[in-house]
Amino acid sequence: MAELADTYETLLVRRERARLHVTLNRPEVKNALNPTLIGELKQVFGILRERRDIKVVILRGAGGTFCAGADLKNMEQSFSDKHGPGEKDPIALNNREYGAFLEMVNTTPQVVVAAVEGYAIAGGFGLLCVSDVAICTEDAGFAMSETAIGIVPAQIAPFVAARIGVPQTRHLALTAARFKGPEALRLGIETDFARTLIRDKRLPAPSSYDPHWAWPIRIHALGGLRIVVDEQPLVFGARAQRKLLREPAGPGLEL
Repeated sequence: MAELADTYETLLVRRERARLHVTLNRPEVKNALNPTLIGELKQVFGILRERRDIKVVILRGAGGTFCAGADLKNMEQSFSDKHGPGEKDPIALNNREYGAFLEMVNTTPQVVVAAVEGYAIAGGFGLLCVSDVAICTEDAGFAMSETAIGIVPAQIAPFVAARIGVPQTRHLALTAARFKGPEALRLGIETDFARTLIRDKRLPAPSSYDPHWAWPIRIHALGGLRIVVDEQPLVFGARAQRKLLREPAGPGLEL
């Protein structure tokens, strides 16, 4: 059975019984996606495909932001890279690599819960859209912002469209409109939004970023998916329920 690494350069990974907490850890750049971060995420989710002892993955970002999309420094480097005859365009290669990663998350056997605060834009918005369950703060910000800088959001668009439909995806992609938690809930991007953040006192405060904050979330494997946010239970089924019922995890999992 493949094992997760003890440490990662751009991730914080913590196992807690049948739950795996995966935190994007580049808070100095709002957890922007660079090749190292994407590579480490691919490693983790590649291992998870064979790990039936892990039932739920909780994705979040360090420092109060989920993910601000691609690291523009790396993007500028891709634009300036020259490729010879017969060589593949480095921009196309990077785009396809991220699209392949999103498909990996989208088809992982575990239930993927995205806990979003701050911003989830561009590639970070795409990552949110392949989660099974999304709980976001009321003031979290969202956007398909690529269009604003002249880039087509080609890799995330199919996953956004699968989440909210083609007409809404066209609107967001063509306008680069920014919106908050209540609108994300209306569009069906998130499951619910949390008005308050609860300090998770079980966790130490790492020196590299702000102390962990968490929502009180509980997942029940039998009889559907049950999530408690702001002390209010939500009950629903669909994809996350099917995943849990395929691999029963017992009476309940507390996140």
